[in-house]
Amino acid sequence: MKNFIISSWIGLCISFPALSQSSSDLGFDDEEDEKTLITSAFNSSYIINTQSTNTLSSGRLNLLISHRFGNLNQGAFNLFGLDFGAMRIGLEYGINNKLTAGLGRSSVGKNYDAFIKYRMLTQSTGGASQTPVSIVGFTSIAFSSVDVRNSNSLDENSRFIDHLVYSYQVLVSRQFSKKFSLQLTPTLIHRNTVTSSQEDNNIVSLGIGGRLKVSKRIHLTADYHYVFNKSEVTKLYDPLAIGMDVVVGGHIFQVHLNNALGMIEKEFITATNGDFFDGDIRIGFTILRSFSIKPEVKGGKMH
Repeated sequence: MKNFIISSWIGLCISFPALSQSSSDLGFDDEEDEKTLITSAFNSSYIINTQSTNTLSSGRLNLLISHRFGNLNQGAFNLFGLDFGAMRIGLEYGINNKLTAGLGRSSVGKNYDAFIKYRMLTQSTGGASQTPVSIVGFTSIAFSSVDVRNSNSLDENSRFIDHLVYSYQVLVSRQFSKKFSLQLTPTLIHRNTVTSSQEDNNIVSLGIGGRLKVSKRIHLTADYHYVFNKSEVTKLYDPLAIGMDVVVGGHIFQVHLNNALGMIEKEFITATNGDFFDGDIRIGFTILRSFSIKPEVKGGKMH
C-alpha cells in the first residue's frame, strides 16, 4: 500500500506539466480557447469515506443517509453482517459557491460532528492559462456523547472540551478526463484527550481516492488512508473502501465494501479495527438527496 501511495503521488506530480495540453487532450469537449472550471471531479461531497473536493453551489442543501452493516465473515448466523447496523444522518449546505458547511449525527459512539469546506483553487482547462488541480480546505469538530456521559459519571470535574476531536485536511484532486478523477488527502486529527500515554494526541494520515466512470450512471469508486502513527494500545488497520455510485437525477446512491465502521474522520481514520484482507468487510451504502433552497439556483447543477 505504501508503494501504491508513493506511485500515485509521483503520477499526479508528473501530470502537472501537462498544462500545455488542450482540453480535448484531457478528454473534454470544450474548445481550446475557452476556459472551463472543473468543479465536480466526483459525484458528491464524499468519495466513499473521504470528503471530496466537490463543494455545493450557493443555496444547495444535501441530505445524506449512510449505513454500515456488520462483517461479512460473521457468517450465516448473523446473515453475513446484515443483523447489525450503524447509521449516520448528515446535512450540508452551500453558503456560497466556495464555502460549504455541514453537520451530522452517527450511531457509532453517538457522535455529533460539524464541518466546513472552502474551495481555494479550482481546476481549469482551456484558455490562455490552466490550473492543474482543485484544492479544498476541510476542518471538522466532533465528540462522542457516550464518552461525555461516561466521563461525567466517573469524574465530576470532567470538562466537555476534553472530549473534542478536530480534523484538518487538504483535499487535492485532478480530473484527468471525463471518466477518471484522483484525489490525495493529507490529514491531521487532534484529540484533546487520549486514553493512554502510549497513544498520540495527533494522528497523521495520507488518503488517496478515485472515481472511474464505466457508463453514464454507473461509476466505480475507491478510497484508502494510510495512518502513519496507529495506536499501539489497540490493533488497528488502515481504512479501505471499494464501491459503486449510481447517479439518478437529484439522487446519488453509493454502495460499497468497507472495513471501517465509523463514518467520520474521528472514527474511520483513528479507530478501524477490521482487516479488509482478512474478511473484516462490511457492506455499506449512502443515499444522497439534493435540494435547491434559493429560488435563483432552482434547477441549477449540483456541485
